Amino acid sequence: MAEDNGDFIDDNSESQLDENGENIVPESGENVATRGRYYLMDAGFPNAPGFLAPYRLVRYHLRDHRGRTPQNPRELFNKRHSQARNITGRAFGSLKNRFSMLKTAPLYDYQVQVSIVLVCSILHNFILEH
Repeated sequence: MAEDNGDFIDDNSESQLDENGENIVPESGENVATRGRYYLMDAGFPNAPGFLAPYRLVRYHLRDHRGRTPQNPRELFNKRHSQARNITGRAFGSLKNRFSMLKTAPLYDYQVQVSIVLVCSILHNFILEH
């Protein structure tokens, strides 16, 4: 789910089990960013397991990279980080514009929230195709 402080990326979206067969759906109070999931954070947040912030004091915004090749691995990471946040931000923005229920914090448990976003994404794609 998108948060105001970061964009959620789930690299286990097709399964509810990780490579060890453990359930990846969080229990109540469990940190959802730990098992195969990552939040792309803005520079105001520190790096921590499951949370990826850009390098500070290194070019970050896409407009800063226009017409320039990244000069080192940190600039390249920041450029890719910015691209990923931009794409996820536009995707969630598009879904929120089409499905207003996504604009407020839902009162459903985590797995239902995941299902809601998936169904909205499927419906959005279906509408675009037909």
